[in-house]
Amino acid sequence: MKWIEKSPGYYKLVEDDDPRPEVKLKAKEGSPTIKYVPSWKKYETPMFSGDGHSQFDAAEKFTQEREKELRTDGKAARWEKSRRDWFAKQKNAWRKKEIAKLKEKGL
Repeated sequence: MKWIEKSPGYYKLVEDDDPRPEVKLKAKEGSPTIKYVPSWKKYETPMFSGDGHSQFDAAEKFTQEREKELRTDGKAARWEKSRRDWFAKQKNAWRKKEIAKLKEKGL
């Protein structure tokens, strides 16, 4: 099955053997795309400040807020899972690139 554009802005799901070109949809049709901003993001800047005490306090608050949100908010849990999946996909490509660099050096 693939999506085709019937007319500008209107799409239809058809069989793969349909001769019309496939269209990649940006999001599921009818669902709004809302970017999730984690509530614990506000503690990231203080975590990298120059003061050790404020860094420690911000890190503690960051961890507590993140754990609480991941337990209670389904949207946060889905966001975290998609983030982990994205990093897992990137890791394999990065690993292959690093192995190629090592082979070039003869290591």
